[in-house]
Amino acid sequence: MMIVWRNSSRLHVEPELAGQATTWYLFDSSKGVKPFIFQQRKAPLLTMMDSEKDENVFMQRRFMYGAEARGAVGYALWFLAARAIA
Repeated sequence: MMIVWRNSSRLHVEPELAGQATTWYLFDSSKGVKPFIFQQRKAPLLTMMDSEKDENVFMQRRFMYGAEARGAVGYALWFLAARAIA
C-alpha cells in the first residue's frame, strides 16, 4: 500500500532562511496549540520625530521613526516542528 502526501501541506518561503538551499522545516499549524508560543509583553509603540519643531528636522531635514516592543518566544508542542538537512 502506497500513501501519497501530495498537496497535504502549504509552501511558505522565508527570505531570511532562503540562503540554506538544502535545509527545510515542517510545522504542523493545523492544531489549536502551535509548536511555538509568542508572549507579547508590551505592544509595539511607534515614535515619530517628523514635526517642524523637532531639532533634527529643522537643522538637517531628517525625519526619524522608531518602534519599541517587548515579547518572548518559547516552545509549546516541540514535536509539531521538524527540521531536515538534505
